[in-house]
Amino acid sequence: MNIIKTIKTNNKELNFHLTYVKGSEKVNMNGKHYYMVTKHNDINLNTKYGYGISNITQKRCSCCGSVERVTHFYNDSYSNDGYSSWCKSCVKTYSKNYREDLKLVA
Repeated sequence: MNIIKTIKTNNKELNFHLTYVKGSEKVNMNGKHYYMVTKHNDINLNTKYGYGISNITQKRCSCCGSVERVTHFYNDSYSNDGYSSWCKSCVKTYSKNYREDLKLVA
């Protein structure tokens, strides 16, 4: 994948692409959409599969569709951005209903 632009700072490097890259974040610059990948140079990332630390602040819940701050999502080291796809309230509702269904079966 071709890198369109690279911005380097002391401890990270931002690479911008025209097409989606796994683990990238969609950004808008000067009216155009790019996909940004952050590479951290001098810090140890404690993630299972090497996905970098995401700097997103909001996320859309794939269950209810609401856009919430990332503090409303559980951490998930298996996902690209480090957060689960469902918000905490959807996970709690699902878990509660699942436990109630198990009681009815037993």
